[in-house]
Amino acid sequence: MFDDELSQLIADNDIADLLIDMCSVLYSAGVHQVHVGGLLRVFGIDLEQAAKHDDTYFELDGDFAKKLQELEYLDEAYEVSVDDAEDKHPPTIH
Repeated sequence: MFDDELSQLIADNDIADLLIDMCSVLYSAGVHQVHVGGLLRVFGIDLEQAAKHDDTYFELDGDFAKKLQELEYLDEAYEVSVDDAEDKHPPTIH
């Protein structure tokens, strides 16, 4: 989906999960073309780095929706495993 430079930028800034979540919201709202430079700015990426991707767009299509559904199934499986845990306390992030 992304070239090596963009993939590395996403990994270095640890925004992969945020990218998926944002694209999910965009897809649900009917937005199917995503401007990469703008999205990177929303995530707080350095303006100079984001500007390198101002001519880049990617498509949120049926394949994205299918992959997103698969991820939701993984989330549901995780919730079940937490519910079955002995201490009944899900992990927290804070």
